[in-house]
Amino acid sequence: NSSYLGIRAALKAVEEGDLMEVPYHLRNDGEGYIYPHDSPSHWVPQAYLPEQRRFYHPGRIGAEARIRERLKLFWKRFADDPEEGPER
Repeated sequence: NSSYLGIRAALKAVEEGDLMEVPYHLRNDGEGYIYPHDSPSHWVPQAYLPEQRRFYHPGRIGAEARIRERLKLFWKRFADDPEEGPER
């Protein structure tokens, strides 16, 4: 359900012309872009949307609760040590 709501929110933003600036590392030559699949965990701490914008908000029950906790863990570890990422 949260995935569906996130997709709907993203589509609505596009339909309403709520355009966002593309992060620098995703523009033009991709300077600063980190390829996630080169990381052992296939996850890297980089933004794909402006920081203030999120469309997906995992729920608090079932599989989404586990996803929520995993995402929180990833971002906490990145905040603690930006070079490490989610798996140490």
